Amino acid sequence: MEESSRNRRVGARQIALGGLLAACVTAATLLSVPLPGFRLYFNMGEGIIYTIALTRGPFYAAAAGGIGASLADLILGYPLWAPFTLVIKGLEGFLVGVLRKTAFLPSPWE
Repeated sequence: MEESSRNRRVGARQIALGGLLAACVTAATLLSVPLPGFRLYFNMGEGIIYTIALTRGPFYAAAAGGIGASLADLILGYPLWAPFTLVIKGLEGFLVGVLRKTAFLPSPWE
């Protein structure tokens, strides 16, 4: 019974960390600079996704990148792009995390 309780606490911590990382991606994406002449904007969300992928691994990066960036799309008024962003940024974070593992780069968190 005690082992089951411990596993639930670890799971809750992982979910809470994932939520905080998604919030970081959202905040970094919301700090955007519109590009003149285009309907695009530049943001620092990419850097946060790459940082999460390199330090925490592919699953945290996929969840935080996809959820965080799509939430930013919803908040910024681009709801049409939110589903595409969810998939694209999720895959982006996952692939960078997998490439880090295959390149045998050490992670301070594992």
